Amino acid sequence: GISLKTVCPGDSVQVYHDIDFDRCNSYVVLKINGKRDAEIASWSLRNCTQHVTLAKEYKDRVFLDQNGTITIHNLTHFDQGTYVVLSKKDTLPSIKEIQIYVMSAPNNDCKPTIYRSGNTLVASLKDGGCGIPVPSLYWKGYGGFPNT
Repeated sequence: GISLKTVCPGDSVQVYHDIDFDRCNSYVVLKINGKRDAEIASWSLRNCTQHVTLAKEYKDRVFLDQNGTITIHNLTHFDQGTYVVLSKKDTLPSIKEIQIYVMSAPNNDCKPTIYRSGNTLVASLKDGGCGIPVPSLYWKGYGGFPNT
């Protein structure tokens, strides 16, 4: 299902874990679906060797550790969007999504609280926060209530 992360610029976010590293012929592809579809990273685990391909702007920012956790460091507003992870175990693909919303906030004190209103996730800044507008975040509503 979809999980949602609201972060401030400069934060890191973990996108996905539970990749099967026991399969030498498995691979995982990380894509962002925003204004455009772009494959930002792909890993080949064939022959039990990890090969990583990154889009230029994500070099040194996206990492896959041996636990199968993908981490994107130093988020910017250009990283907003829905990230889709396709992992292939033999011939059975699986898809995980995480929606990343990067606030226009100067520091972590500006992180909003997120609550559910119907199928809409509403981000609310505490005590006025940084005095910036925070739009409502629409949640597609499957796979359980998203992590915040």
